[in-house]
Amino acid sequence: MLSQSLQSILNQQGLQFYDIGNNILRIHVNGQAATWSTLVKCIDEYQQLMVYSICPNKAPEPKLSNLQEFLTRANFGLKFGNFELDLEDGEIRFKTSVQFAGEIDPAPMIEECLSLNVVSFDRYLPGILQVMFTDTTPQDAIALIESPQSDAKTESE
Repeated sequence: MLSQSLQSILNQQGLQFYDIGNNILRIHVNGQAATWSTLVKCIDEYQQLMVYSICPNKAPEPKLSNLQEFLTRANFGLKFGNFELDLEDGEIRFKTSVQFAGEIDPAPMIEECLSLNVVSFDRYLPGILQVMFTDTTPQDAIALIESPQSDAKTESE
């Protein structure tokens, strides 16, 4: 049921998706700084939906410490979702999730969970890439992203 609602929403929004098995759909998202994959997993038996946007680049080992700091700073104060870093392989992802009560229409919450994930990841991805590939400090990258001018721009979009 949850999987059917998700597919219906993606079709209505004109988003192309791929079923990669185990109730997981892959969506390719074109953001402001890069294109990335977003995975949406439905666990129908528990009425759970999890959305993961995955950084297109793995964190190189010499940058792990800086990226940990960046992601910790990014996570602080986020109302919905969180960044995760796999210290084994350098994968960075942003996760949002929701659990449904059986009697409510899941469609609006699915749309919101997916939208919050993509918008949040798109906002922070340029900073992740800066820290990953330049000498920009985590603190400077976060300051630029979370500056009042940046917040005003995000709210008006």
